[in-house]
Amino acid sequence: MPGVIRLVVFGGEPQPVPLDVIEAIHKRLAQFNAASLRPFQPGEIVRIKQGGPLQDLEMIFVGPTTSRRRVTLLLNLLGRSKEIQVDIEKLERVTSFSFSQ
Repeated sequence: MPGVIRLVVFGGEPQPVPLDVIEAIHKRLAQFNAASLRPFQPGEIVRIKQGGPLQDLEMIFVGPTTSRRRVTLLLNLLGRSKEIQVDIEKLERVTSFSFSQ
């Protein structure tokens, strides 16, 4: 199961998780919108919309790096490509682009 770190264990023995806890987790997961968790597809052109030195630079979305909303981007700067990692909330999709190689 993706994201599982370890089994619930007490005294060295695996323990069952109560059904009400599992139902609460399912209910909580149902509240998430899958589209908001993965709003970009690999290969899409994106840019950083919030301040900083990389603001407004167009980059290629590579994909998620961790479960904590960080993603990898490919930045082409001064003729060299470099992978960088940023928070996904800082990105926006570029609808028309002038990405230079």
